[in-house]
Amino acid sequence: MASTLKAILAQVQTQIKNSNGSGVYTYDLSPAGRVVRGVVTDPPVDSPAVGIFHQQTSTTPGARLGYWERTTTVGIHGWIASDGTEGDAEDAAADLFNDILRTLEADRSLSSNVRDITADGVFFGGGSYSLDGWGIVAIDLKINWSQQAGV
Repeated sequence: MASTLKAILAQVQTQIKNSNGSGVYTYDLSPAGRVVRGVVTDPPVDSPAVGIFHQQTSTTPGARLGYWERTTTVGIHGWIASDGTEGDAEDAAADLFNDILRTLEADRSLSSNVRDITADGVFFGGGSYSLDGWGIVAIDLKINWSQQAGV
């Protein structure tokens, strides 16, 4: 049986892929290879691109005997190419940031795998980091759920 954490990571990836460039979404993240598991630390070949990766999980005793409360932080890095100014790159990153949050907030239970999610993040134009022409998104997604102890 797959772990709950593995199912959670897969669902985060699936939900971000729901950004299809129509309706409330600006960018199409649905094509294969646009949302990958792992850290994307350099500008990608295709734009936009998003990488998701596990950062940390903490466990505390649950309110009910036999359960643990778990909080996992999933890192999300997004890249979007921009041909304009640094402000244009930041604006493009703002739209990508919004798309990612909207896809995750559409089902905060991550397909009934968790209790809830919260997100903290930033977006910026990459020029300050010698990454001219790129908008960059960095999100820490905090995920809370209960895990039954033992078998």
